[in-house]
Amino acid sequence: MTEEDSSLSTTGLLADARDRLAANPAASVALLLAGALVAGADWYLLRSPVPTAGYEGIQDGRVTVAFEFVVSVVSRATVPPSALLHLKSRWLATAVGLELVAFLAVVAASAFALSRLLETRLTLPALARYGLVAALLGVGVGRVDFEGGAVLIGIPLIVAFLVVTVRLVPFPGRLVLGESVGTALRRSWTETRGHGWSLFGVVLVVGLANHLLASAPLAGPVGSGAMAAVHAGVVAAVIRRTGGETQL
Repeated sequence: MTEEDSSLSTTGLLADARDRLAANPAASVALLLAGALVAGADWYLLRSPVPTAGYEGIQDGRVTVAFEFVVSVVSRATVPPSALLHLKSRWLATAVGLELVAFLAVVAASAFALSRLLETRLTLPALARYGLVAALLGVGVGRVDFEGGAVLIGIPLIVAFLVVTVRLVPFPGRLVLGESVGTALRRSWTETRGHGWSLFGVVLVVGLANHLLASAPLAGPVGSGAMAAVHAGVVAAVIRRTGGETQL
């Protein structure tokens, strides 16, 4: 096995991510702070009259690969859209405001982290494009659940979804590099060809660790922020090893 092949193994990519994060501590700090902000918003919402949907962690018997198409932080208290219809104006404004602030903080932190790890300047158009994609994907996209008999019924869908997830690992980094959505999708799909098993290993390790850390009461989003930093490091490592870091 050549040195290049070794670097594209699951362990090689995770080691590259670790080294990049060590050389750019601001990336980890930004995502940890975003995780702390999400944890604070969760704490307030869980103690307010606002109806929330709690995160089902490992303690609830739920096993999830929490790896999304963009770098994100898991929230332990989300407000279902249907709940907003029955809230008084004060709590409606509070719920929407907290959700929006948390979302913007995570988007800004993840885009900043990716730009530092890719050693590129983050432009306003790239940030706006990244945020728009994150908003369209929404909460919960990019997670795969394994629960009892549903696994057998949903195996074909799970496999297809995992294939797409694996092939689009570099996607958020390419958006930060300034590529259009179409170009980022196309290059991500093309440049990950032949590395599926290595990337599947990364998705599995990072996604499961993210779920385990996010399962912790109250501090879950902070742990998820730490894994978001690893996710960003992996994205940068894959782009470096497969397609270069050319910015448009």
